[in-house]
Amino acid sequence: MELYNGDLYWPTTESEDVVLERPDKKEHYDVLVIGAGMSGTLTAYTLQQDGVDFWGRDGRKVGAGSPKPNTGLIKY
Repeated sequence: MELYNGDLYWPTTESEDVVLERPDKKEHYDVLVIGAGMSGTLTAYTLQQDGVDFWGRDGRKVGAGSPKPNTGLIKY
């Protein structure tokens, strides 16, 4: 088996000029998504498509976090 080890793909796609508007906070949400890396972002996207009322939170930029296993699974 030949394994590949290299640079992560997602950091090369980041743009500093993207600004996301903060929605108005509410007292109640159906789901709280902690982390806006690849898994959290895809979860939030799916919830939004299904009309679920959710709040997402991350200490970094949205989509900036991508552990190697996620990048490998998505890339291949």
